[in-house]
Amino acid sequence: MLLLAGMALAFPDVDPALEVPLVAEGVKINATSRGTWSQGKGLRLQSPVSYGDNYWTAEENPIQDGLVRARLRPGDRLEVSVLFRMAYNPANIEEFSGYGLTVMADRIFFHRWDEGLSLPMQEPTMAAGLKYHNALEVVVFLTGGQLAAFVFDADSLQQLASTTIHDSRYAAGQVGVYHHKRGGEPTVIEHLAVMPREPIQLFGDPEAPFGPKRLLTIKAEDVGKLPSAITPVESNEVQAMVVTDTLGAERIFHEGIKPIAVTGHVPWRYRDLEYASHRGKPPVATDSGFVIDASYKDPEMLEALLRGYNERFPQLTHLEELGRTHLGRPILALKISDNASAKEDEPALMINGAHHGSELLSVEYVLDAVQQLLEGYEEDPWARKMVDELEIWCVPQVNPDGGWLFTDVTSWAGRKNGRDTNKNGIVDPWDGVDLNRNYPYRWGTIGERGSRSWHLHYQYRGEGPASEPEVQAMMALASREHFAASISFHTMATLILSPYTIDGATNPAPDAAWQVAQKMAAAAPKQTNGKKYRVRRKIYSVDGTDQDWFFHAHGTLAYIVEGTHHNPEDPWTRKESIKNIRPVWKTLLDVVSEGPRISGHTVDSAGRPVSAQVTVEEVRTFEGEIWTSRPRDGRFDRVMAGPGKYVVGASLSGFKDTFVTVDLANEPKEIELLMVADGY
Repeated sequence: MLLLAGMALAFPDVDPALEVPLVAEGVKINATSRGTWSQGKGLRLQSPVSYGDNYWTAEENPIQDGLVRARLRPGDRLEVSVLFRMAYNPANIEEFSGYGLTVMADRIFFHRWDEGLSLPMQEPTMAAGLKYHNALEVVVFLTGGQLAAFVFDADSLQQLASTTIHDSRYAAGQVGVYHHKRGGEPTVIEHLAVMPREPIQLFGDPEAPFGPKRLLTIKAEDVGKLPSAITPVESNEVQAMVVTDTLGAERIFHEGIKPIAVTGHVPWRYRDLEYASHRGKPPVATDSGFVIDASYKDPEMLEALLRGYNERFPQLTHLEELGRTHLGRPILALKISDNASAKEDEPALMINGAHHGSELLSVEYVLDAVQQLLEGYEEDPWARKMVDELEIWCVPQVNPDGGWLFTDVTSWAGRKNGRDTNKNGIVDPWDGVDLNRNYPYRWGTIGERGSRSWHLHYQYRGEGPASEPEVQAMMALASREHFAASISFHTMATLILSPYTIDGATNPAPDAAWQVAQKMAAAAPKQTNGKKYRVRRKIYSVDGTDQDWFFHAHGTLAYIVEGTHHNPEDPWTRKESIKNIRPVWKTLLDVVSEGPRISGHTVDSAGRPVSAQVTVEEVRTFEGEIWTSRPRDGRFDRVMAGPGKYVVGASLSGFKDTFVTVDLANEPKEIELLMVADGY
């Protein structure tokens, strides 16, 4: 080992004369960065950005082939990436592409960034106790598409971990450091240098696969050559599809198999063989209804099942197309009531799923409600009571384009919808709008913390409030029906989020929504992940959510219910999750049905319904809420925090204000608010 004064050397046999330092004592160079970094005694993240990524890359001495060396002094949390071959979009420095060697407390692995989207390229190499070393030496060798990394103890020179990967997407670019945003003392980069060498070739393959998994299409005649542990997930007389990791792909290449195609985009259909076996088949009928728990559903399977229920239970269901997506798919709602084709004078509720299309389990939660209510109607007194007294709207998949992208195109996509946001004419993982950041209430008002203006980000809020057809469809339904309560199912935090969830909004006092949410949480047993449901305002800062808009616009007790898992492939876990979350939505239906609830109508002197603002003097609101009665029949439904004496008022331009005092018990109370025109 050679030593040079002023440079922190440790890697065996490094030649400092060939190194170009980027971070070292006495070295100051220009850099592209996010977050506040200091370059005193090493490179240190002083203050992270409030949203997004923290990184520092040298604008000088980019590298194609050669060696990158970094010396790290672990902070409270060791979680950094040594970046190389990085390039930026000058119009948006968050839109960067290239590679990184990620070093965490007990593992290392290569990352790849494509236009800001980051995914690991391989399974981690475990290396227990990295964070406990005084200092680490990280060395990355770049030779064409072959990348190799080694991590040493900087003092003893003991090798602690190594990993390799092959990728030919990016040929050259800047070198730097990515610091993952965590609390505590940051990791310090004491030394960063490059040792360039003459590249063996010029390259840059835009089709190089992304992520740690590989989907290979091979000739049918090559199936017999596959390594013993690798079998096709789908095959016919011409070709076969094989899913494996990057190492498995290399083993296949070494067997002399030349794939027809290789991609890193592995859709759900090739990951979940149970789903694949039911894909494209009609729903299976039973004596009482249909089998719904055999597998997850894609949009076509879901539509067939909803149409099946509508045909099987014509009196109890009404199937409605709320709108169409960017890719032309129907957004379907199934109304369940004792006279579903009629617009009855009853409280309305909504249960929806899959605002994020990749959350397949959320669809199953809604379908369970459909099955319990319809198939239990004849034998279960509870189901009959709910169906007879309420109008229950079920929208299992708000985002069918996202569902299709996830099941059929790539499991890296599907959270967002099918809008071609980069306008390249194809559907890819960067496209789409996050529908649950696109609702109008305070859309984009907390800046880049609550949603993102950058169209490639997975929380992209859209070009404007309610810009997306799916959101427009849901808003139109809510404005027509004035739901008393709603649940929007998501995965996977095991939480009930009670409105308002946005930062800074003040909830009504008393807060009936929170009290009802506590009842919902208490009703659920311990879940399959070992957790009990809890009520929270938020998981993290967001804006533009459905629940906040439903609550602000119509007074709907609107909840986001986060499920227990994200698409578990194990059938038992999936079924238990569905069963154990059932008391959550059942409790909400119970509260709306049984009270305490004040309901009624606003009518003119001729008995005709009018849509008026309805207030309760004992409930203070702070966000300019104007909650009105339903236009078609003047109906309003207000679930209250508890029994008591309430003064209910109604106001409408051209009419005199009217008030009624209500003595409310733990049950529904129906009243009529007569609106008398001015001048009478």
